[in-house]
Amino acid sequence: MSNKVTITLGNDGQWVCSPDPIPVREANVNLTFLLSTPGYSFASTNAIVVHDGGSEFPDPSVTKDATTAKLRDKNSKAGRFKYDVNLVRDSDKRPVVIDPTIENQPK
Repeated sequence: MSNKVTITLGNDGQWVCSPDPIPVREANVNLTFLLSTPGYSFASTNAIVVHDGGSEFPDPSVTKDATTAKLRDKNSKAGRFKYDVNLVRDSDKRPVVIDPTIENQPK
């Protein structure tokens, strides 16, 4: 199973994270977020921020480069976690926030 999320801007102007929700079944995994729309970049810090993640997401996300960010998920308890993807439009540095879901499904 892949722990990768692809982020694209649709022809209708709506941002899409695929998959959404992210099904996480393995313990202690790194989720990788890949931005595939030119003209946008991940925020240099806090590119991925989980709301009410408690101890499931103990570390802040790491922005590897403009199109790749990573987040560690302990996945020790089941639950659905809303998170923000924080992007920046390159042309004017306008922030873009997307709010998909992570679904922890530990074995």
